[in-house]
Amino acid sequence: MGKLVFEQIDDVRAAHPYLFVYLLGDQQTFQVGRGHPFMQIEVTREQKLSFNFYPIDQEIALTQEHWEKVLAVAREFLEETLQSGDDW
Repeated sequence: MGKLVFEQIDDVRAAHPYLFVYLLGDQQTFQVGRGHPFMQIEVTREQKLSFNFYPIDQEIALTQEHWEKVLAVAREFLEETLQSGDDW
């Protein structure tokens, strides 16, 4: 089934942080700088969520629980980003 890992990226070139999403095997541990995200979650200027997908070398199959987790984390990230009061 695998587990999702969310990494917040603070990029000086971006107006706000964004999230990378990784899918690890059940026995894998996350190591910063290793592996490839399959998705990026960001907040747009219109204050909406954007989900960007990246091609990677392995097949990705998400369960309903994975999708629910992605959406829950994304909604929380949207709320935190909008509450930060940072300018675009």
